[in-house]
Amino acid sequence: MAQTLSRFCPQCGMAVAPGQRFCSNCGATMDEHMAQPTERASEGASTIFPQNVHEQATFLAGGEHPDPLAPPPPPPGSLTPPVSAVPMQPSYPTQYGSPAQGSQQGAVGYTPAPPAGPPPAYAKPQKDSSRRVLGQIGCGVLLVILLIVGLCGGAGYIGYRWLASQANSSTGTNTGSTTSSDNGSGNSNTPTAQVTTKQINQTITYASDTITILSVQQASSFADDSFSSPHGMVRINVKEANSTANGPSFAYYDTLRLILPDKSTVAPDNTKTGTSPQPQTTQENWWDFAASTAISVDQMSLLIGRADQAQMQIPLTGHADLSKFQPKTTSPNAKTQYQGLTWTITEATVSFNAVGRQASSGMRYVTITMNVDNNSSQNFNGYWGDYLRLKTAGNMSAPTSDTNFPTGFVAGSTGNTGTLYFLVPEGNTSYTLIFLGNANASPPVNQATIDFQVG
Repeated sequence: MAQTLSRFCPQCGMAVAPGQRFCSNCGATMDEHMAQPTERASEGASTIFPQNVHEQATFLAGGEHPDPLAPPPPPPGSLTPPVSAVPMQPSYPTQYGSPAQGSQQGAVGYTPAPPAGPPPAYAKPQKDSSRRVLGQIGCGVLLVILLIVGLCGGAGYIGYRWLASQANSSTGTNTGSTTSSDNGSGNSNTPTAQVTTKQINQTITYASDTITILSVQQASSFADDSFSSPHGMVRINVKEANSTANGPSFAYYDTLRLILPDKSTVAPDNTKTGTSPQPQTTQENWWDFAASTAISVDQMSLLIGRADQAQMQIPLTGHADLSKFQPKTTSPNAKTQYQGLTWTITEATVSFNAVGRQASSGMRYVTITMNVDNNSSQNFNGYWGDYLRLKTAGNMSAPTSDTNFPTGFVAGSTGNTGTLYFLVPEGNTSYTLIFLGNANASPPVNQATIDFQVG
C-alpha cells in the first residue's frame, strides 16, 4: 500500500496533513510544492545531499539548500521535535527515472534512517594522559637528580679521603720536627689539624729589622688563620726588632716569598701583623704561605726583599750559612788632614741595609763613622755633600740623604762625631774616602784621602 508523503511546517517543524495550506501549530503558510519528491540532480551538479543524519546537520549548517523531504531545523529556543517529525531518508530505486516514472510505478517507499553506530575512536572521550606523562617525567627527573647527588657525594668523599691521606703521609717527615695537635686554645675536645714543627733559630737583618726565624710549621690549616689551602699551609714563626730611630716600615706581602723545590715562589696569604715593627720596638709575628704538606721544610727557602732590592735567600734547614748576609765591620782608625782639621775613620761597615732601608739590587751600603778635631783658630763650615766622596773600583759615590753628619766644627773643638752613608756597587773590599779640593778657593783647598778595607 502506498504511503502518503508527510509534510512539515517550515516554521515550527510540525507534521502537516497533505493539502493543508496552513500549519495548525503556528499558522505558517505551507508551500504547495512541498509534497513533491526531490528531483534528480542535473548532469554536472556536484552537490549531493548526505545520507547520514549527522552529516545532514553539518550540510545544512553550511548554508546549502535543504532537501525538501527533510524537516527544517527547529527555531531557536523551541523544543526538540517529536520522534514522528524526524525526517525519513528516501530509498531510491536502482534505476533512476523521472518523478513521473516513479509515481507510475507506485509511491516511492521510505525507510527510517538507520540508527547511528558507535562514534568513531577519535570522537570518544579520551582519558587524561597528562598525569601519566607528568608522572613519568617526574620519576625520570627524580632518578636523574638522585644519580647526580650520588655521584657528587661519592666524588667528594673520595677527594676528601685522598687529601686526608696526603696530609697524614706528610706528617712528621722532617728530621728534628715535632708533631702536635694543640692549637693553643687549651680545649683538648676541639678537633684540630695536626701540626708539624721544625726549629730554625737563625737571625737575619732586612731594612734594619732584625728577624729571628724561630720555627717553621706545616698543617692543613691553622686555627688562628682564616686562610687555608687544599694542599696545606706553611707557617714561619719569627721575632722582630727594629733598632732604628725613625726608619720607614715595610709590608710583608711585598717583601716575602717562599721558594719551593721547583723554584716557584709563593707570596704570604696572611700574617699576624701586616707590617714591620715601629722604630725601637719588637714584635712576635707569623707568616703563612699556601704550600703542600707533602714537601719537606728542608727543601724550602725564604726569600726576603723585593726584586729591585738586594735580596736574601735563607734555606729553612736550621743550619743555613747566613754569614754573607751579615754586616761586615772594621775599625781602621785611619786619619788625614783637611783644611786644618784632623779627620779619623773610627768604624766602617758594609751591609745589605742601613737606616731602615734595604740596598738596591746589586748595591751595598757603606757606613762610615768619623771623629773630627778642629785644632785651628778658625771655624769650619761646609755641607758634607759638597766635599766628601767614596771611591770604589770604577765608581764614585756621594753620601746619601740619610747621612747624619755635622755641617760645621767650631775652632778649638775636639771629639766631634758623625756618620756617613754611601750606596756603592757590591763586591768591593777596598775603599777610599776623598775630601775634594778646590783650587778656586782663597786660599786654595787641597784634596785629601783616607784608604781603608772592609771584609
